[in-house]
Amino acid sequence: TSVFNTANGPVRAPVYILDALSVGEWQVRHLDIGVLDLGGGSDVEGLLGMNFLNHFQFFIDQNEALLRLSAN
Repeated sequence: TSVFNTANGPVRAPVYILDALSVGEWQVRHLDIGVLDLGGGSDVEGLLGMNFLNHFQFFIDQNEALLRLSAN
């Protein structure tokens, strides 16, 4: 387990290692992930952390709910 800082304060949650995580055509292998309960009442199914995003150049367009990834 590890402690994660969330909008609601620190939370302890289990950590797992994925063989690979893919988003569209982009993939990161051997990625540590935290499994947290995000609570009900939300359309959010998960959050991409910097441990995934740091493998790419990325741009987030919040107005269009769009994430663009490109190779570093």
